Amino acid sequence: MKIRIVLIIVFSGAFTLSAFADTSRDVLIQKELDCVDQHKNAGLTWSDLCYVPPEPSSTEPQDSQVINDQLNQAEGSIVSQKAASFFHDRVNTFDVNFQSTYNRYHRPLYQAEYPPNDFNNSRTLDGVWYGGEGKYTFRPPTGSFLNTSVLNYYAVEGIYAKGTNDASQKVQSALAVPNYFEKLNTKDIPGYMYEARVLLGKDFMTLPYLRVTPYSGFGIRDSSDKGGGHLDSISDGTLALGYNVSDFYYYVPVGLTFDLAATQDYEVSWNLEYDYLVKGSEKDYYSNFDAFSNSATFFQNYGFNFTNQNVKYTLNHGWGARTSLKFLKHFSLVDVYIEPYIRYWYIGASKIATGNVGYNFVTNDQTYTSAVNKNFTLEVGSSLGVEF
Repeated sequence: MKIRIVLIIVFSGAFTLSAFADTSRDVLIQKELDCVDQHKNAGLTWSDLCYVPPEPSSTEPQDSQVINDQLNQAEGSIVSQKAASFFHDRVNTFDVNFQSTYNRYHRPLYQAEYPPNDFNNSRTLDGVWYGGEGKYTFRPPTGSFLNTSVLNYYAVEGIYAKGTNDASQKVQSALAVPNYFEKLNTKDIPGYMYEARVLLGKDFMTLPYLRVTPYSGFGIRDSSDKGGGHLDSISDGTLALGYNVSDFYYYVPVGLTFDLAATQDYEVSWNLEYDYLVKGSEKDYYSNFDAFSNSATFFQNYGFNFTNQNVKYTLNHGWGARTSLKFLKHFSLVDVYIEPYIRYWYIGASKIATGNVGYNFVTNDQTYTSAVNKNFTLEVGSSLGVEF
């Protein structure tokens, strides 16, 4: 009985305390709501009155700008690394290729600076040449003193080609009436060409998979045809003599290359370039005429007494242009590519030059005054190469 009385008292007290706690909580909530209502007119809200700032974490940055900067840097790094992997991110790159080129040289008829009775002529040489190109490219890594805001692309390249041309020449006979011309054809005239260039530029990753590289530099070009030793005559007995001709140019290339990483395995590159002629010269080796002076009585009858004098003409005006489209396939050890190209040169007329070659029929002395007319060179071909 006593036990029952105690249990009843205990449970009754617990219920009473619970009811008191609920009543006290309701009262507290009501007071807080009343407080908020009292401050509504002042523009305060519950969060303004009761906000408790979170505990700062020692492992997380507090500035949202810092967080955004870190995210942007991480994203840029990922994009850069992915693009670099597509372009293989090479510091040192070597290219070696084989080239086959259709070569055409044309010099139109020119009379203004020639003396009377000279052999005014237009001359065209064309043929297929074979050769190759070697190129070394250096792209310094980030942090290198050579990787600057202005330059991070350095290249050295050389091109060599040789072959034979057929010459088609329009000749004015010294024994014929003025402006009377005949065609003259000479076969298999050997020739060669080489170029050496130094290039400097800057790579820009304009898109994750597109690299644009503007560049400039300095180049030299030497081309020659070995017409010396070739002798032909036309119908009236006039002889056309062959002699060696060498052209040498100093020029400044200005170009732009677009490299597109089309897929993980393929790249496509498009190159455009303008070449400004700084200075040039053409040297005509009239000393080659000596090969004929003793054996052909024709020359003796008309006063040909050659003296080994060569004449050098100065070229001050001209320009070149070239373009190519390169298709490259990545392999584990080396990359293989094919690259069709077009190269073009326009060279203006030279200054007048005087030589001592014994070629004047009027005065029968050895003074020879002449100039080289404007001329055009076109090279169309393709290269097959490896890159590593």
